[in-house]
Amino acid sequence: MAPTRCSAPKRCFGDFCGPFNLSKDYWLDAGQPTLLNNDPERKGAFEDCAKDYECAKTIVAGYLEKFVTDCNNDGVIDCLDHMMVNANGRYDCSTPLETTTVGRRWLAAYEKCKVDL
Repeated sequence: MAPTRCSAPKRCFGDFCGPFNLSKDYWLDAGQPTLLNNDPERKGAFEDCAKDYECAKTIVAGYLEKFVTDCNNDGVIDCLDHMMVNANGRYDCSTPLETTTVGRRWLAAYEKCKVDL
């Protein structure tokens, strides 16, 4: 939840929705998970899932299962790698988070969330 500063909004802001600030493309890459008994082809299926905390977690898990790798080459796939693939993109996640504006914001939010939890 670093992108949303540890809050869990249940609405969409432009093209991004829910507690993880997810895009429809991200949802498509994750395999189009939906709420129970919902059709991914139904208009609004993405938004409904992305705004629901549990369903949104399923989206993120599906995306990471498909794309996460050892982005920083430390021999371990961990939370940092998950942030790197999300911040840098699925095709080249190796850019250190400290070197980008988005990455620095995510790291700062992550550190704050760790303290707040």
